[in-house]
Order: sequence, then C-alpha cells, then structure tokens
Amino acid sequence: MSTTVSTTNQQQVKYFHAQTRDTSKIGRDAITNLHELAYMTDSFVWSIATYPDLVLCCGLENLSKLLVSRSDCFLSYDTTFCLGDFYLSFIVTQCEYFTQKPIMPVAFVLHERKFDRVHEVFFQNVRDKIPSLKQCCIVTDGESAIIKAVSSVMPEWKLVTCWNHIITDVEFWLKKHGASADEIAVYKNQMYELLRCETCVFLSSKIDSFTTTWSEAFVTYLYKRISMAFVGYLRQCGISDSSVTTNTSESMNAMLKRFQV
Repeated sequence: MSTTVSTTNQQQVKYFHAQTRDTSKIGRDAITNLHELAYMTDSFVWSIATYPDLVLCCGLENLSKLLVSRSDCFLSYDTTFCLGDFYLSFIVTQCEYFTQKPIMPVAFVLHERKFDRVHEVFFQNVRDKIPSLKQCCIVTDGESAIIKAVSSVMPEWKLVTCWNHIITDVEFWLKKHGASADEIAVYKNQMYELLRCETCVFLSSKIDSFTTTWSEAFVTYLYKRISMAFVGYLRQCGISDSSVTTNTSESMNAMLKRFQV
C-alpha cells in the first residue's frame, strides 16, 4: 500500500514540475525566444540578424565604460569552436583594476558560419555602442577576415598578430608544401629570430638574409604577419612584453567549455 502511494506521489510531483516548466517557458520557437530574451536582458543584446544567417552581437555595457576610461586598452579577439552548431567570437581584456588581473569578456558575436562579413558587422556594432573606444591595441590570430574587418571599421586601432598562431600556421604551410621535419625546424627558428627583431631596419636585414633560401610564395605569405608581431612593432604599440599571444582569449575559451553541460 505504501509503495503504491509513494509511486503515485512521485508521478504527481513529476507531472506538476512538467506543467510548471511548460508554463514558464518563453515559447517553443528559437528565433522568437531569442528576441524575447533580448528584451528581457537590458542592453546586453546589441543586434540580431536572422537572414540569410544568424548573427547575434552583444556586450557588457558596464565593462565597456571601464575600458573607455583607460588610456592603454589592450584587447584580444578570437573565435571558439565546439560549443554547439554555431561559432562564438569574442573580445576579452585583462582587467587591471583588480590585483589578480582577471580576464573579462567585453563583447560577443554568435554566428552560424565563418563569413568575413560577420566580423565587419560585429566591429561596426562595437563602434556604434562604444564610440569612445579609440586608443586600443587588439591581438588576433592573424585570420585575414578579422584583420580586414578591424582595419576597415576600426582603422585607428593597432593590430597585433599572435606569435603562437604565426609559428603554428608556418608549420602547417610548410607541411602542405612538402617540407621535411628538418626544414620545418630551421624555418621555425628563423621565425623566432625575425619576431625578436627590435627595429624595422633589423627586421628587413634579417628577412633579406633568409629570403635567399625562401620561396617567393612563402615570403608573400609571411611578411605581413611578421610585420604586425615583431618586438619592434610591439614597442610601437606600447607593449613591453617580449612576445604577444591570444592566451587571454584561449583562457576565456577554456572557461566557456568548462561550463558546457
């Protein structure tokens, strides 16, 4: 008898919870839900485009105000994968106001496909929402679409390319073109020599000494990325570190993935 009553009670509780969840849902249509959530989260969602592809731009207004008050704003921008059937690109910064200097997200763009236009739309939103954010240095992985978008929409920003991505991409390029392991090791050492150059003159001299063994295609592929990452350029951007990476973005990426259910 007690078992029957217990089972009945469990079924009633389960039914009650199911009914409560259904009545508390915003709706069953994902696009409608997205727009309703935008109205519910005051000023967080900046813009929503649903055709031909979904592009959702959003940002943290309070943190944006803190960034504007800084004269040496340093940002990092990257795209993360494997969060779902979408991409998430975001700007982060290291918050100097706290002793531990935590990494804080500034703005996000959720997008269905990796189109160049996505980054242009996103940075136009950043310009519109934070018009005072002008004196910035932003480090990226060197993806051409991102470089093009930032240069076009934020021409006053200083663009820097991540060292880790340069080395990784050079290794990938060399493997694709049939280089041996020994050749790849030599090229990677040369890359580090170039990145450590402290002046443009020294960089040009180094490149001239290496290009006798480089193909023209490799020189064209490499030069622009090195010129946006070597130590001399970092000093021009006000960066005193001996190298630069997108590690702040990678840390945010790792944190987001830890919260995945």
